[in-house]
Amino acid sequence: MYLFIAEDSYYYTPRIINQLKKKYGLKKIIPVNAGRTLEEGIQEYLNLLAKDPSYFGKIALISPVDISSTHSAYSKSAFLEKVYLRNFYGVSTVFQKSKNISAENILSEKFGVKFVKPKLTLKDYGGAERLAHEVNEILIKERYGLPVQGFLVAGIPGAGKSFFAECLSGELNRFMIELNLAKFLEYDQPLLMVDNFFDFIANSGDNYVIRIDEIEKMLKGEEIKNIFGRLLTQISGFGERSKSKVFFVATANNLSELMKEHPEFARSGRFDYLLYLTFPDESNARKIFGLYIDKMNKKLHSYIIPKMIKDANNKNLISSADPNSIRGQVYLLAKKGVPYEEISKRINFSFNVDETIHYSLMIYRDGCVVKNRYVYTPVEISYIVNKVFIDKILSGKKESDIIKEAVSKIQPIQFTLKGAIDNLEGKAKDFRRI
Repeated sequence: MYLFIAEDSYYYTPRIINQLKKKYGLKKIIPVNAGRTLEEGIQEYLNLLAKDPSYFGKIALISPVDISSTHSAYSKSAFLEKVYLRNFYGVSTVFQKSKNISAENILSEKFGVKFVKPKLTLKDYGGAERLAHEVNEILIKERYGLPVQGFLVAGIPGAGKSFFAECLSGELNRFMIELNLAKFLEYDQPLLMVDNFFDFIANSGDNYVIRIDEIEKMLKGEEIKNIFGRLLTQISGFGERSKSKVFFVATANNLSELMKEHPEFARSGRFDYLLYLTFPDESNARKIFGLYIDKMNKKLHSYIIPKMIKDANNKNLISSADPNSIRGQVYLLAKKGVPYEEISKRINFSFNVDETIHYSLMIYRDGCVVKNRYVYTPVEISYIVNKVFIDKILSGKKESDIIKEAVSKIQPIQFTLKGAIDNLEGKAKDFRRI
């Protein structure tokens, strides 16, 4: 007996029920899970069969969910042959479409997919501006209907692989979709759900960057491998059938595992570009320091200074503030009646980046694997900036002492994980370094 699993109310109309009966050679389709249990539906089938044996093999059940999964007697029984019916609008049902429920919201709820419109560009990722030629090539390919597969981005932990994808998405001025393939495993027919997802993307007519993080994790377990294989199939032929412009960015932390299980990833064709995000050179390290310093300044002026001005009459807070710290300086100015605009002009967060770079190279470079680059990753640079920022707000210590303390406390990953970094650097010999 067929069990049609149809979420969409479209399939419950008399016209479509008749179409299903004709297609599958049926005399009757019995709805269940809508005032009628699975057992009641099967009992109705047996009653009809008792009255008329010609109904044998000519009756099916239809339900919005797989109700057999909660019945151990039927979940794996050959008695029920499950047929999954796709929604009329792909991801959306007829009802959801009529209520103007966006496909983005449905995808977020079903698959944990995040839709983000980044404001960043490649200028925000130090060194990535060198990819201007590749980005222009992507746009030209898309313009003339040539296939675009995307980036495979490998790199050391903390190099900013996910951040790079955001910057690329912003550069291309399109939504970024964060895709979690493991979410598809929650469904009885995960491959069908993968197809539904990509059907929506292909037919939406919008432009996206689809980011798949830590793709090597998709290699563990047969079920997830099957989903991963379907994903690769979708990526390979996507441009030929899609009304949308879609660019894929797959990231990998464990390049050794990825190349062992799927060496074809490094071959030309699966992805257009193979990128390896390593440690920044000194010039780009300065830019990255500058980006994070600017970010802290925005926080200082938009939230921290206004909050400190309100606290300027709190005697306990004032008495505990170091007069040479940012906090102490803001309290003093606010007590004098200096307005916020003037305080914001006078108080800024900055520190000597050249001294920071020089000191960190002096104490760490000899112990690092990659000696022709800066010692810290972009994420580690953010830790340095954050540590200095907090110390400058709270303490009145000399800037040079604050810098040395921050650098001494935050040891570079390539200093502490030499073997792993050395192995990763060797595996990435065919990748373009950024």
